[in-house]
Amino acid sequence: MKSKFLKVIAAVGILPLCMGIFAACTGTKMKSQKISEDKIVYAEADASIFQSEENKRAMTRFAADLFRKNTESGKNSMLSPLSAYLCLSMCANGAGGITKSEMEKVLGLDMDALNLYCANLYSRINENKQLEEYLSTSNAIWYNDAYGIMPKKNFLDVNALYYGVDLYKANFRDVNVAADVNLWISEKTDGMIEKMLDNVNEKAIMLLVNTLLFESRWAQAGGYNRTNVDFTDSDGRTKSVSGFYSTGYSYFKSENFHAFKTAYEANGIAFYGILPTDDGKYGGKDVDFDSVIAGFDANEMYGILNGRQRELYMVHAMTPCFKFDYEVQLSDYFAKNGMPSAFDMWGADFSNMYETTDAFNVYISNILQKTAIELDENGTKAAAATVIDLPATSADPSQFVKIDMYLDRPFIFMIVDEVSGVPLFVGSVANV
Repeated sequence: MKSKFLKVIAAVGILPLCMGIFAACTGTKMKSQKISEDKIVYAEADASIFQSEENKRAMTRFAADLFRKNTESGKNSMLSPLSAYLCLSMCANGAGGITKSEMEKVLGLDMDALNLYCANLYSRINENKQLEEYLSTSNAIWYNDAYGIMPKKNFLDVNALYYGVDLYKANFRDVNVAADVNLWISEKTDGMIEKMLDNVNEKAIMLLVNTLLFESRWAQAGGYNRTNVDFTDSDGRTKSVSGFYSTGYSYFKSENFHAFKTAYEANGIAFYGILPTDDGKYGGKDVDFDSVIAGFDANEMYGILNGRQRELYMVHAMTPCFKFDYEVQLSDYFAKNGMPSAFDMWGADFSNMYETTDAFNVYISNILQKTAIELDENGTKAAAATVIDLPATSADPSQFVKIDMYLDRPFIFMIVDEVSGVPLFVGSVANV
């Protein structure tokens, strides 16, 4: 990747203990033995897959719930819905019975539709010549060979075919396994996430790993000019920070927030800035930031990504520069929100992943995600699709409603692949 003015990385790990599973995120030149597998067969993504209302709704529900329920008040947060979705989907291929049903419900699609959807997402990201410099995702499976048992061939074949996994085997009693996984992740995320794991539980039987890396300049030639701007933190303190101004034509508003869009150089990728309404501004009421996050459900997200405004807007936006890392444990969230059996030591059903006995069962013990972002003036310009997409040459400027939208207090942001309609990253900035 050449465009390193903006970087975003996400990594997800599912780490089941005892005779469980483990899912994390990715590595290369290591002591773990790599097993050659056929890579994904979908050379080109099918656009009709992304236009499916069922697929769009499934991902939007997953993304909105994941963000809303795993964002910490008063802190900067960022999650990657896509990274979590791909990792769980790989895992779901090993599930059976009630565990499979629960995972399908959480992911919003049955397994056949899910695998096809994820395969096309993988191809959209990794096989698109217009995106290859900016966006990449990688999947890997480590399995523990200390017990002398192999995962089922069909489980490995399906994940190789639809998810393009790198397959490794290793003895998890070897202290080098964690180093191998960390090396893989570091290489796949261009060094932005160097250490995912302190160790690997020797009783774990498998690791499933996904990484997502995004780097791109803004579509505005030469980027924007850095300047000093005021930002009021979540604690109410106002300070001068670095930021930049942009002008575009994409704007969306609801009762509780309003949003603008800025385009990246990466074809089809856009940044969304989402700000609570403020009494006396933008024709809205005064809404506190925590209330906006709590109410940022699938309908709200879908409205931004698929809504249209009848009025013509010219948006003068201010965005602060920011940089932060975020780490979150997702086990409790998924256990309490639709898939409890997957975390049940003896009740989980991953019979499509391993043969089970009375003395041996597979379950998920933990899900970990780490993300990192750097955003500055070298990265975006407002553009189209989500709300309104108008060439500036086709309308009289006097017809536009002119609006200032300054991200000068806590706000939500999204980085979205507009071709697939998938939120790559969703975060909140409480402090700069």
